[in-house]
Amino acid sequence: MRVTALLKTPFNHILAAIRLYKAASMTVAAIVTLALTPFSSYAQLPEPIENALQAANISPDNISIVIAPVTNQAHDQARNQSENQSSESNQTQLEAGNSSRLSALTNDEQDQQDQQDQQAQPNKTKSQSQASKGADGVNITSNSSIPGLPTQQFNAPQLQHAVRHLANVPRTPASTLKLVPTFIALDLLGPDFTWFTKVYHTGYVHANTLYGDLIIEGGADPKLTHEHLGRLLQLVKDHGIRHIKGNIIVDSAIFQDVAKDPAAFDNDPLRPYNASPDGLLINFNSIQVNAYPIQHLQQANKAKLSYKPKLADYHLPNTLPMSASAECRTTLSALAPSWQADELVFNHPLPTSCDAFEFYIAYPNTKDFAKRAIKHKWLNLGNSLSGNIKFLGLGNTLAGSVINTEAPQKTRFGSYLSTPLEAARYQSKQQDTKNKNTNKKQSQKESQKLVPMRSSIIPSPPLPFASYPSAPLSQQIHDINHYSNNVMTEQLTLTLPLFVDNKTLTSSSYIDSPFIKTKHDSHATYPKALAVINQWWQQKLQTPAPVMSNGSGLCQDCTATSDNLAELLTFAYSHPDFDTFANSLRSKPLTGLANIISANSVSNNEASDSSTNTQNIGRAWYKTGTLSTVSSVAGYVQSQSGQDYVVVGIINSDNDQPLNTYNARAVLDTVLNWTAQQ
Repeated sequence: MRVTALLKTPFNHILAAIRLYKAASMTVAAIVTLALTPFSSYAQLPEPIENALQAANISPDNISIVIAPVTNQAHDQARNQSENQSSESNQTQLEAGNSSRLSALTNDEQDQQDQQDQQAQPNKTKSQSQASKGADGVNITSNSSIPGLPTQQFNAPQLQHAVRHLANVPRTPASTLKLVPTFIALDLLGPDFTWFTKVYHTGYVHANTLYGDLIIEGGADPKLTHEHLGRLLQLVKDHGIRHIKGNIIVDSAIFQDVAKDPAAFDNDPLRPYNASPDGLLINFNSIQVNAYPIQHLQQANKAKLSYKPKLADYHLPNTLPMSASAECRTTLSALAPSWQADELVFNHPLPTSCDAFEFYIAYPNTKDFAKRAIKHKWLNLGNSLSGNIKFLGLGNTLAGSVINTEAPQKTRFGSYLSTPLEAARYQSKQQDTKNKNTNKKQSQKESQKLVPMRSSIIPSPPLPFASYPSAPLSQQIHDINHYSNNVMTEQLTLTLPLFVDNKTLTSSSYIDSPFIKTKHDSHATYPKALAVINQWWQQKLQTPAPVMSNGSGLCQDCTATSDNLAELLTFAYSHPDFDTFANSLRSKPLTGLANIISANSVSNNEASDSSTNTQNIGRAWYKTGTLSTVSSVAGYVQSQSGQDYVVVGIINSDNDQPLNTYNARAVLDTVLNWTAQQ
């Protein structure tokens, strides 16, 4: 019947039906393709930003931008709107609030520091200051002009809509990625969270002498400086231990499988930003070197060297020749230092242009560095050690100096993992063997005598008798975001799984204190840490989570979108601890002026400060990121109208080619200043 009816149907009707079916199929396919394809359309960028890109010879394809007004109540609204955005060129209107959270922030300390820096170094240009910073520590110079180049005053109308340009294109974010673990840690652990480095001992103490081993348990403190290490060991001395008839055991196994090749990223292993995290990270695994030119005629053209911390059983040279062979800003490269088996060698003289100078050198092995630093500090306090420095744990072990917790070592003072009762029974068995020919009553009497004496001759299980607290988390994230400290960020990132349940995102409870938490997990790894971050992102935010292999952004395989960072910043804006987070960022006034770079732009060392004759119209709280192929900024801007904005800009070069970071910073500078004009 159906076939007969079809044969009787006019041909043109059949053809029309086929065409309608094809059209419908193409429409469905187009909708599915559109849904699955990331939007990468262009927004109409403000003219000053377009001009800055053209002057810097940077293609609009290489930059992602989000500029969005934000209010304290805007988070839920922004989340709902983000689901309905059909194109990056669509402008999403956010209702401006009457109050600014940024205006409530206290910036007196930062302003005072800026004034002190200007007074201390009145002739030092901002570009020279930037050059002295390490990788990922570059500031955006927003209120400087370049001699010979014109400046432009922005007179833009008030911004009522979000500017989004290629905002969901994944790019390498560099150090702006640090915003992710620092805020998530603040949200999950709280601003008062504190790390603790604990000290135990086996054996017993008599007449200021420990007849046993001292155990230092690393607690993952991101900022256990050599000064803090000295105070911790002073606490040990204050508890009546000056001489150790045994070993110092270092337990840093709280982190496992986190060590990395310091040369892997950029083949520059002596840079402190390449240091590996560790359960007991001392002084960022770096040594501070201070060089002072010697004025005595007999030692002319020489510099005196001092070191912090000093290292036991390792030779550090006291003097270094000087010459005019290189510029001071390239000191570390010019000196070509090399860590030999038992001494530090500088293969080239110190540039005379350095005068008095301070620089840092990373040590190649975190375990060996901790070993030498601890031993020197302990002996320098007037103490003694009969044994060696050894390491307890399964991960990050130093070959030849390991005591495995799975097979605790038996000593004359008992086992590290034994209980007092077990130790007493062990001693009792030994006594029973000796008295096997005596009667049972005498044997029992001998055994009973051992129990009251065990407090003095039989060791208790190791219990902490000294503990040194870290700075609170609020201060740690301030140092991370202000100084872009990579290894501190890794310590913070790896701390998350120790105290947070990955499935429920609930942190462990406090112990009789607002800053002491119980551990959720005994060991941390990168997979565990990144799983917490990913789970938090999925539960709290709407955009796909960033792709991360570490927390610091010192990675070429890490990617994030401008939408990622903008959504995180918007969420943080409505958070109870927003003030803590925002004050962890660098802060500076904005003048609304931006450099227009000519095709033949001048070098950094020609920059000068013209902000003294300009009026500040806004302020920025921001984090920058810089790699050889990346320049980025993310943070907040308070404009001249009093409106607060979230601002994110990420520039990546083409095909991993080196990026002119000076020109790129000028573009991002323009983004910030244009926003301040709104």
